[in-house]
Amino acid sequence: MRQSTNRILVIDDNPEDRAFLKNYLTQFGLRVDCAATGDAAIDMLCRLEYKGVLVAIPGTGHDDNPVLGWLKAHHRREPVITMSEWADYDMWIDLVNQGAIDLLSKPLQPHQVIQTLRKAIYGQLLLFASCHHNQGNPSPLGQIMPIESKVA
Repeated sequence: MRQSTNRILVIDDNPEDRAFLKNYLTQFGLRVDCAATGDAAIDMLCRLEYKGVLVAIPGTGHDDNPVLGWLKAHHRREPVITMSEWADYDMWIDLVNQGAIDLLSKPLQPHQVIQTLRKAIYGQLLLFASCHHNQGNPSPLGQIMPIESKVA
């Protein structure tokens, strides 16, 4: 599996939302891959590792999401942020139980997207660092500097 520093996967069936997120996130030094369907996203996840995954949730979001299920079944560590026009507390609980770490309401606020993504990546790196600290492995915290340095 090929790794890429600062690579993000955006999964959304809305082409305007995909284009917006790709254009916005690349301003922060991120490489953004986009998928319109869960199947296309899973194919990309089979080939690449990502720093984070943004997943649009259609409808009320109370059905199991195939991408979240695949990530969980394959023990992947990418932090997943979900996005929905129908965001509410019950949906958030369902998505967290499926493996997501946050839920953003659409229409998206650009600053909220990058701040949430930055926190997710930073939190994942802290978890990784704490798990490997006793094994003598160096901390990977410096890997998020392109995001960290451009967000106030």
